[in-house]
Amino acid sequence: MPRYVPGARATMLVIGATSELAVATVKAFIAAYPHTLWRLHLLGRNEAAMQALAAKLGPAQVSWDHYDTALAPETQQACVCKAVELLGRIDYCLCAVGYLGLQQRAERAWQEAQRITDANYRGLLPVLDQVACCMEQARAGQLLVISSVAGERGRRSNYYYGAAKAALSAYLSGLRLRLLPSGVLVMTIKPGYVRTRMVAGRKLPPYISPVPEVVARDIVKAARRGVPVLYTMWLWRYIMALTRLIPERIFMHLRRF
Repeated sequence: MPRYVPGARATMLVIGATSELAVATVKAFIAAYPHTLWRLHLLGRNEAAMQALAAKLGPAQVSWDHYDTALAPETQQACVCKAVELLGRIDYCLCAVGYLGLQQRAERAWQEAQRITDANYRGLLPVLDQVACCMEQARAGQLLVISSVAGERGRRSNYYYGAAKAALSAYLSGLRLRLLPSGVLVMTIKPGYVRTRMVAGRKLPPYISPVPEVVARDIVKAARRGVPVLYTMWLWRYIMALTRLIPERIFMHLRRF
């Protein structure tokens, strides 16, 4: 993919706009391109939080609308159509929706398992499909979707979450090939541990657990270079390569997994 730098004006649709990674990434884009006039449309569940965020985004023109992965597919797609009407086009779409959930609860209550699956994969398909169609028709744009290294291999501690992220990454891989002739970039973003509310209270390895702002800067740099798959921090690419090489017979007996 060619290097992509926004011009004097650029638009962005942000799905899951109030997540810490989404907020940090939007701010990083605005900071990286200070001479670009940004028009943003935010989609999320907390409209009060989106309104408060809009006030913090400086000169950017911001609108917002309610969105939830539990909405009917037609309603989700209508959200994208409304965004296109407001923005005129979608140069960037950042999808930062995610829900870690409770593994032990999901093992005993199907409602929790379904919520994890819907929030991280199945519930996102209508909105991502609609964005893909809009970008394909315009023959331009970047679809930046946050998946996870958890999808690289199943672990006993979060296999519902990991399975959903694995499905999302596979979907994005196929979508990338579909949209390649149209000049549209589909980027799969695979963070490792990130210090957000989602993992609050958990003991994280210090050297590979950045704050959201570090991940956000990686995303902006990768988007400019047209990187199809981003591991952030970079060390996770090698950690997961080694993890995938462990034979299943040995992997089964590694307690930390």
